[in-house]
Amino acid sequence: MKGKDNSAEQLKISVDEVRCQQLSVVLRRCLQAMDTEDYLIVTGQQQEKARVIRRTCIRHGYYIKEDIRRNGSHGKFCLYITNDENNE
Repeated sequence: MKGKDNSAEQLKISVDEVRCQQLSVVLRRCLQAMDTEDYLIVTGQQQEKARVIRRTCIRHGYYIKEDIRRNGSHGKFCLYITNDENNE
């Protein structure tokens, strides 16, 4: 999904309201909508969901560039996902 100036687009989703059974489906749809230069930021509050997201990304060839843990003991997470290993 390119912007008007042909630059990378930042997509954001929060998975707090997504049920675990639907998480992989929702994530795959978002990932498939991405162009090579785009990146996806996924936020949530349950570490189990973060593990599902990591497994799905690895299984489908996507890269997690950053794994930012906010308020570490409270389980919040923010994942920065790209489909290009060299995409900054």
